[in-house]
Amino acid sequence: MKTPETSPPRIRRVLLAEPESAGETSPAPALEGFGYEVVVERSESGAEARLRSDPLIGLALLDVDLDGDGACARLAASIPEFRDLPVVFLDAKPGNAASERVRSVPRYGYVSRNAAPFILRSVLETAFDLFEARNRLSERNRILDKINDYALRLDGIPLESIYRFALENAVDIFKARISAANSYDEAGRVLILEDFASSEDESRTLIGAVGRRMLGMRTPVSEANYRRMVIERVGVVSSIHEMSFGKVPGTVSNILQQSLRADWFRGVALLSEGQLYGTLILVGQESRPPPEPDELLAFAEITASTLKRKAAEQRIRHLLSEKDLLLHEVHHRIKNNMATVIGLLDLQSESVADEAAAEALREAKSRLQSMGTLYEKLYRTENLREMPLGEYIPDLAAEIVGMFPKGGFVRIETRIEEFNLPVKTVSVLGIILNELLTNAMKYAFRDREEGHIRITAARKGRRVAVEVRDDGAGLPVSLDPFKTSSFGLRLVRVLTDQLGGSVRFESKGGTAVFLDLPYPGR
Repeated sequence: MKTPETSPPRIRRVLLAEPESAGETSPAPALEGFGYEVVVERSESGAEARLRSDPLIGLALLDVDLDGDGACARLAASIPEFRDLPVVFLDAKPGNAASERVRSVPRYGYVSRNAAPFILRSVLETAFDLFEARNRLSERNRILDKINDYALRLDGIPLESIYRFALENAVDIFKARISAANSYDEAGRVLILEDFASSEDESRTLIGAVGRRMLGMRTPVSEANYRRMVIERVGVVSSIHEMSFGKVPGTVSNILQQSLRADWFRGVALLSEGQLYGTLILVGQESRPPPEPDELLAFAEITASTLKRKAAEQRIRHLLSEKDLLLHEVHHRIKNNMATVIGLLDLQSESVADEAAAEALREAKSRLQSMGTLYEKLYRTENLREMPLGEYIPDLAAEIVGMFPKGGFVRIETRIEEFNLPVKTVSVLGIILNELLTNAMKYAFRDREEGHIRITAARKGRRVAVEVRDDGAGLPVSLDPFKTSSFGLRLVRVLTDQLGGSVRFESKGGTAVFLDLPYPGR
């Protein structure tokens, strides 16, 4: 398959805010010589107005002597309120009063007005690179969070709705213009177009009208194309004609591409344990860059694993009346698939240089491990419908705490009454406990060498009370657990609501979290 082409270099527009006195010392000519578009403003108000009105400005180069009396510092401090772009300070006399005023203002660079042009260029290029790297990391974290959410919700989707659910989520997660899914008929060696989803109202677009007529289209798969899909897994093509292995005529392909205003095409095999279940196709525009291969692979593996599991469930339901055998098979497959995904996340976290990205991958791995612990126990027990909390929570807590460097110095105390909960409830509770214990290990004992975590669970009539308490630093005064944007705490709230329960936080002598859950009726 082809590899993605490198995008042409973009013209970078810089706002240069400097006083009238800059004169011949202005860096504007040098910047233009380096290929930058330079917009010059001479006042604080003019610079702010230009930043608000010109969305193409990608960097603000601010002279610390602009207007005098702290104008540069005020402007720089206010920019994040209405624009997200890197700020670099330009200083003719480093160390003077104007320099001191901007010292505490966040910035991407600082350069002397008297510096050689190549130094100025290097500072600006570094600022652009850092800003773009931060945005890429932010977008990657968004995608990983969305994929995690997709994986959680996918389990509740019936087999006949998985393609539609996967396509709608693929359009949302990867910001694609359109997505399409093919199932694979191994006996006939053909791909069958199952469904498609668009970012616009399908009924009002040409692709919607043509796409509905194409549903059920069968595309023969040669041995060479089959091997290519299974081995390469993620592919880049240049047209719908090529994407369909020539099934869609070139003329129709061109018309559809013009209607879509398509700039890129990505295909990924829905593969699980070496078996092909179909393909997922994404079409997008230049304004939204194509997804990274590993992101597509993670999405495809989750989808394929679910397709495989749900197809197996359906087949077994038709063949077997004994449900325990079905559940054994499902749990076994989930355990193996989780182990595969956990291994992939572990390898990826070790190869990522950026610590924030590596931390996000480790957190994703930790969430899967909490479910993996449950399925490991279920696979070895006779009762596949219920799980004693006393057999699950202590091992889960020890595994999560043990993943942290200070894990050996934190004492875990568990007081779990003997009662069972349905496996589905235990699975969700395990994810909640994973988030709470991970937060405790990350933040409660930062300035200490040891700590204590206590977990209690008790049945009180038709309710279940679970408490997780640590003797750490407690919650920050400014943190509202019910309004924070933290993915982990949001996940705790969402999953508690899913169980029909409530959650309460206290911060006295450490942090305590109280879960009040309904005890399922028989």
